[in-house]
Amino acid sequence: MSIPEFFAEVPVAGPTAPDRIRPYGLFGLILSTAGILVLGALIMAVLAVVWIAVAGLAEVESAMGSLSGIDINELRVAPYRTQIVMYGVTAASFIGFGLAVLAFARLRGGANWRIPLAWEAPSGWPTGKWLVLLPVFALVYLLTAGFGIKLIFPDFRTWFFIPPGGWGMALSFVTVVLLAPWAEELLFRGWIYSSLRQSFGVWAGLIVVALLFALAHLDKTGLYPVLIFIPGLVLTLIREKNGSSKASFYAHAAYNCLAWLIVFFVGNP
Repeated sequence: MSIPEFFAEVPVAGPTAPDRIRPYGLFGLILSTAGILVLGALIMAVLAVVWIAVAGLAEVESAMGSLSGIDINELRVAPYRTQIVMYGVTAASFIGFGLAVLAFARLRGGANWRIPLAWEAPSGWPTGKWLVLLPVFALVYLLTAGFGIKLIFPDFRTWFFIPPGGWGMALSFVTVVLLAPWAEELLFRGWIYSSLRQSFGVWAGLIVVALLFALAHLDKTGLYPVLIFIPGLVLTLIREKNGSSKASFYAHAAYNCLAWLIVFFVGNP
């Protein structure tokens, strides 16, 4: 399979959507995405209240007090309890926004909620040499981008780290490898890309979604979105090639798992 063949446009997988469940146009996309963000924040708040009740108010208040006095990019040196609070809040946010996307897809499509999200079984997965080349590309990119930027900008940090202890490692793994790809693919490659592709075509959708995905990872240095743009573009290409946001979820989870393993064996950045 040649490179042009791999990146060639293919029809979106799954049944043809009736008019009533076609992806929104631009105006509807903006309004619905705003609604998703609001609903996601509400669900996140409810989950946070439940988590506080389970964890104990006094312990959470102590940890949040420590969290308020430390930069998010320096959490790797924060007290263990504060690190767990941070990951708990992050996990709650991904669950909240993922459920919000599913709620809007259900509202839009009813029993056919998968169609607005392109949450279909992957078709046309890379075969042959691409099964090897894509993981190799991911590994080379992670190592080059991660360690290369540290050489140029020694003070560069991201919030990603692995807390010590079994519970901390498990929480970080679930959050980074499972919840983050699930919520982000539903929103970016599912809800947003499906609408942009319908309204403006494949390439406009690819670029815009990759840019939005990068901006969603904005940090105080402004460098992290630059690193995220290329993986975001590749994930959107995988989504397009397979007509499936489930395919990009699998790829995203594998990519994040690779990053998690590098940090686990090499150490926190």
